[in-house]
Amino acid sequence: MKILSLNVRVWTRDLKKSNPIYWRKRLEGMVTLIINKAPDVICLQEAFFPFTRIFLKALKKKHYQYYRVGFSFSNPILVKSWVKPYAHKSWFTIHLHGVTFSKVLHQNQAGASCQDTFEIINVHSHWNKRVISKNLRQISRRKKNNIPIIACGDFNNTLGSIMGLIVTRGIEFYSIREMCWVEPKGTFAKMDESEPKMEIDHFLYFPAPLEVPCYLFPKNYNRPDRLWRTRSSGLTIISDHYPITVNLW
Repeated sequence: MKILSLNVRVWTRDLKKSNPIYWRKRLEGMVTLIINKAPDVICLQEAFFPFTRIFLKALKKKHYQYYRVGFSFSNPILVKSWVKPYAHKSWFTIHLHGVTFSKVLHQNQAGASCQDTFEIINVHSHWNKRVISKNLRQISRRKKNNIPIIACGDFNNTLGSIMGLIVTRGIEFYSIREMCWVEPKGTFAKMDESEPKMEIDHFLYFPAPLEVPCYLFPKNYNRPDRLWRTRSSGLTIISDHYPITVNLW
């Protein structure tokens, strides 16, 4: 199962049609990305109405059918048709949106058939430390369900800052990207790249127990780096965030 997380940059910031980053043009680039990379689960941030509705409609036109299994104010989780029977909405707050996937059938690394249950939480937190601390505590309480938890999205905090809060408050979290991510780091930069990239989009998980092995795709899958933002290359600048992806098996 492939999971893709992306802050799509709220569409109301790019309303001028002549602008290269007009939100409709960016949306077309996102649709192309989804079709090419074929994730099974999509976690979007800043996807305010009517963005998600148009996004789903565009995917359907491209013969790539997704089903929406959960919808929060701006952080929807979309799943591919084969995943739909296993998914159900579990909970959401203003910054968090969770979907539980129950007994998903798949083949493990040994080639044997197995079933796994886990929860994916779509995160769009705040730079304020009190808010992110609250969100981390809310997620940590989900441990009582005793299933693996994958929290992904725009945390608006660097990994170092998040880990500091986790250690201070005794929350048992691990970062997939901390172990696997490679240089150059950074998942967010202003559209004109006038400031250095910041690493504020993450995949975190609870190993409670982590029976679902997680692997990041190679760097070139996630982010073509310079080409991603070079207008002369003909590629669409889809957001001020890079998409991040993980493969569960």
